[in-house]
Amino acid sequence: MEKGIEKKEIALSIVDLLVIVFLMSGMIYFIASARSTAVSHPISTGWIVNAEGEFGENTDKNVDLEAYHLPRDIGRVSEITLTRLMPKKTLNESTLRIYSMISDIHVVLNGRTIYDSKRAGNVGIEISRGYTFIELPHSERSEIIRIKVTASDDAGLASVPDIVLTDSGRAYPVFIHERWLSILISFFMFMFGLVVALLSVIFIRLNNDYERLLHIGLFSTFAGVWLMSNQDALLIFGVSPERSSAAGYVAISLAFLPLLSLSLLARSNLSKRDEILIGNMIVINMVVAALLACLHFSGLLSYVVSVPVIHTVDIIDCLVMILAGVGKVSDMKLDERIYHYGLLYISAAGVCYVILYDLRVYARIIPMRYSELWFPIVIFSFLIILFISYMVHLYGMLLNKAEEAVLTRLAYNDSLTGLYNRVRAEEEFAELDESGEAYALVDLDLNGLKTVNDKYGHAQGDELISAFGRILREVFSHAGSCIRMGGDEFLVIVRGEYVDSVDELVEKLVAREKEESQGLSYEIDASYGVIKSSEMKKPVAEHLFSTADSRLYEMKQQSKKGRED
Repeated sequence: MEKGIEKKEIALSIVDLLVIVFLMSGMIYFIASARSTAVSHPISTGWIVNAEGEFGENTDKNVDLEAYHLPRDIGRVSEITLTRLMPKKTLNESTLRIYSMISDIHVVLNGRTIYDSKRAGNVGIEISRGYTFIELPHSERSEIIRIKVTASDDAGLASVPDIVLTDSGRAYPVFIHERWLSILISFFMFMFGLVVALLSVIFIRLNNDYERLLHIGLFSTFAGVWLMSNQDALLIFGVSPERSSAAGYVAISLAFLPLLSLSLLARSNLSKRDEILIGNMIVINMVVAALLACLHFSGLLSYVVSVPVIHTVDIIDCLVMILAGVGKVSDMKLDERIYHYGLLYISAAGVCYVILYDLRVYARIIPMRYSELWFPIVIFSFLIILFISYMVHLYGMLLNKAEEAVLTRLAYNDSLTGLYNRVRAEEEFAELDESGEAYALVDLDLNGLKTVNDKYGHAQGDELISAFGRILREVFSHAGSCIRMGGDEFLVIVRGEYVDSVDELVEKLVAREKEESQGLSYEIDASYGVIKSSEMKKPVAEHLFSTADSRLYEMKQQSKKGRED
């Protein structure tokens, strides 16, 4: 049975590896293809920028958006209008990409509205942050484009939006090219986590140790969805910015559920209070995720309000996971120490991310074009830490099982012959009485052992016992259990389909004894008594063994070699 389970685990591991290699190869090819076709048109220069603030307006001409900073003397900026002449050649089959941060976008081309986020967006869902792709209409002449960005909350705007113009057929390749590493990480974490989670469900049926792997896979899946949302990778699949943002913060809420559950498995010294605390945090996370999703999609709660709630709950989760069950680090197992340091690492990075995010979104100190590539790398490295911790745990479990197997072998096996000993025989007798299955007993006594010991020494006598043990194993190992009861006494418990052919097996044993005796100075020979459980109405193993021993004694009495003993 154990060998069958091992084969299944190996097969599943190979399938898992092949799927991961396939996914990685596909994503790398996808990214490489996107990078090879990534072309954008320069459009950052030549803009007229009009900014309206709480203390007035400011207009700058011939602005380079990449180097432009909003004036400070007009106070908090609530609206920015960007105006530029678009040459005819740039309007043919072109797509405009605009990045917005909690703001509304209105695009007018030569007096005609071609995009309005309030109308394009889903009713009741507030846009949070992300890219908007606008395909420009074909024109036979140059036209003036006007982009109006209005803050959708009281915090105002921090900087002018990022604007990129590409050929319509290459809009997404350019987008992928600019953030290929973060997209690769986010897609890999999602797909890898999904595959691992699904396969670990199968693994758990074979071994409960794979439950930790399931939680790691679920974390990777949810974290991957959040990263895809955070890096706007979901836009590639046609997901709107509103839906992408909603999916992102629901996923980050759910990502802590498997981590909290993992803490229950990874900590060996959790108190009852710690278990209750982690259990309560799991419930709180589920309730918060469900409420925020419902309130957000019904339009009753804005992104500005919901994100701080998520950040607060996530920080509390990290504190609970770090502090629950923690004693002296030196007293922890190696896999627990790795897991603990991983939690400290991701918690510190998470706090830094929340601070930088709040400075960008709410305080508007950091520009919108601020890169967040570092955090996908942090989460990916944390996933690696979780896997290292799991592999160390798995290695420890396998090592413990190996040690248990050694101890079991020492407890149940005879050191001279490698056969089972009397302790194992007594356990098997109990199992046979309980199961009621059909079986046969072959009681054996090695003839001439005393003569060999007296004539050739005990070393040669041990060799005789060892040789007989090898023959016994060769003939009966596939049919049942071979046991050395002690001294020159042996027993074979024959089970299943081999019960009916036990007499043929005994004849084969006698033939093998004669073959092995050729060329030896002594003869390998054993007396035996055979009995089947079917010979008694209510078979009891000890009674059957006593009867087999009586038949053995009768055979020895008829044997001249038996009398020589």
